[in-house]
Amino acid sequence: MTMQLHDTMAGAVREFVPLEPGRVHIYSCGPTVYGPAHVGNFRSFLFADLLVRYLRYKGLSVTWVMNLTDVDDKIIKAARAEGVSIAEISDRYAKLFLSDIATLSMTAPDVMPRATQHIPQMVELIQKLLDHGNAYRTDDGSIFFRISSWPDYGRLARIDPEGMRVGERVEADDTARTTFATSRSGRDPSPTNRAGIRRSDRGGPAGTSNARP
Repeated sequence: MTMQLHDTMAGAVREFVPLEPGRVHIYSCGPTVYGPAHVGNFRSFLFADLLVRYLRYKGLSVTWVMNLTDVDDKIIKAARAEGVSIAEISDRYAKLFLSDIATLSMTAPDVMPRATQHIPQMVELIQKLLDHGNAYRTDDGSIFFRISSWPDYGRLARIDPEGMRVGERVEADDTARTTFATSRSGRDPSPTNRAGIRRSDRGGPAGTSNARP
């Protein structure tokens, strides 16, 4: 079988060669189930489906894994707004997602692991990052990855860490570098300043008092 795919790291089109002859393992991001998936979400899901179908058409054995994020800030916010449990919100929209898959005649992934089913593994991984200095804890208990500890950060996406903008999923620290959250505190979201930098309980930028990036 001859098929060419764009190699993001190399920035060039290359022939696809399975690591294991006759077998392919595919992992793709799935939905965060705090609400209905929209057409933009399904564009990426259907592309993965198209790839899986083509590989199987070519005679390859394919195992497709798509994660399902069923615990997230937005899910927690939606649950609080409705006065229901996180599980009720996530189960509702997970079922809707599966229904939408069927409506679109999309191939169902072989495995759909839920985030809540792997919390112990996440905790273990985050602890390893802390132990090796790749992450730090802020004053409110949240944990952020220290991108300055990984020189190749952003290489795959050709992102310059120094030029990243502070936003919802990244946060500025006291060395003017940026980080992303690996674990959020269970406390209510604290106020943000105009730049979108989350504040600690004591009023200073998170991560500037005790944690040293």
